[in-house]
Amino acid sequence: MIRTAFNRPESNNLADWLAWLETLDPSRIELGLDRIREVYSRLPAMNASTKVVTIAGTNGKGSCLAALQTAALAAGKSVVSYSSPHLLHYNERIQVQGTPATDNYLVDAFVEIADVQNNTFLTYFEFATLAALCIAAKQQPDLLILEVGLGGRLDSVNLIDADIVVLTAIGMDHMDWLGNDIESIAYEKCGVIRRGRPLVLAAPDMPATVTRIAEEKSVVLYSWGIEFELEKTQGESYCLRIDDQEFQLGQLLLHAHSVGGALMVAKFLWPEKLPDILESISSAKMPGRYQKLNIGSTQLILDVAHNPMALAYLVEQIKQDGIEEVELIFAIMSDKDCSQAIEILAPLVKRWQLLELNNSRALPTSRVAELLAEQGVEDIGILDIQNNLYWKDVFLAKREQSPLLVTGSFYTVAAILEQPEVKAAIASNSASN
Repeated sequence: MIRTAFNRPESNNLADWLAWLETLDPSRIELGLDRIREVYSRLPAMNASTKVVTIAGTNGKGSCLAALQTAALAAGKSVVSYSSPHLLHYNERIQVQGTPATDNYLVDAFVEIADVQNNTFLTYFEFATLAALCIAAKQQPDLLILEVGLGGRLDSVNLIDADIVVLTAIGMDHMDWLGNDIESIAYEKCGVIRRGRPLVLAAPDMPATVTRIAEEKSVVLYSWGIEFELEKTQGESYCLRIDDQEFQLGQLLLHAHSVGGALMVAKFLWPEKLPDILESISSAKMPGRYQKLNIGSTQLILDVAHNPMALAYLVEQIKQDGIEEVELIFAIMSDKDCSQAIEILAPLVKRWQLLELNNSRALPTSRVAELLAEQGVEDIGILDIQNNLYWKDVFLAKREQSPLLVTGSFYTVAAILEQPEVKAAIASNSASN
């Protein structure tokens, strides 16, 4: 049955609205812009002076958004951002001035959408996109940052013409929707590019399709390794080269390519504010992106890497930090290439703990164990946090000092972030800062 606004919640409780959105089937994807454009035409519009930056790509989009949001705030600009998925709370998807939207903001936006929806079907993700646009219309920010959820050309955020597009690293993912080769996937990602407007390539070695479409659309091109670049220097420091100038930066908590792309956008939009932006960029962070915590004697590293390309980059980061081996908590979704993920992670992993997730999309631990055995991995444990098995005995009272890495999906990281000991560590770290 297609749900419509006629059986929407009557309460002002966000939980009720989110439960209703779940009935729209959050896994249902209907690519195309006609339906959402029809509903959006009945909603308040944003101020024409708001600059829109759309971020597309396979990996690094969230880091780019977080870095650009930090840059905007350092430049004294108002900003609304939209991303997906969330880690722990739906409110994380829409942020106002770097803070998750309140329940009231979200409910007001949902009501406004449902009031004009009529009988037009909207997916879970389309509702979220329109909610972000409703909140942006009320806030009228200097900057609106939109992160593409899937692909680009037919994704709901492509409803809005971007003033600047950032393309992060493009890899093989979501092949059922985007195509079976890198050039087909790149074509879909490039669908958010607008003729004659700036395009920032926040990764090296882009597919040939990107260059071809950039030329066809006569974009103003800013490429990694040509107009800008970030290089790691001594220790944790970085050097930014941008428009033939060099700037020394401190430690970065986010993907360096993505931070470089965000800084290129910031330099384009607010060149006079660049010193303030560079001073603040080392504080840019996003939960679950190479997030490090100390719990007792255990170093915990959490990263939402969920496809082979992202996992390869994660392993590179860990090795650059001088870490030679880790113990691993791992769970991955069934639509990802688990065999390749194992191959990438295995040389770094001392012991595997497979996390039981209460999620229908997750690849069963029994199947992951089979794939591990096929690659010669024998030391395998099963971690069931819901029953509190192994968590304290195996990890919080660690016998050796190998870091504990948590990765494989957003759901994997979220499950660990929900643990009381981890919450306490985060609270302690926030208080000390």
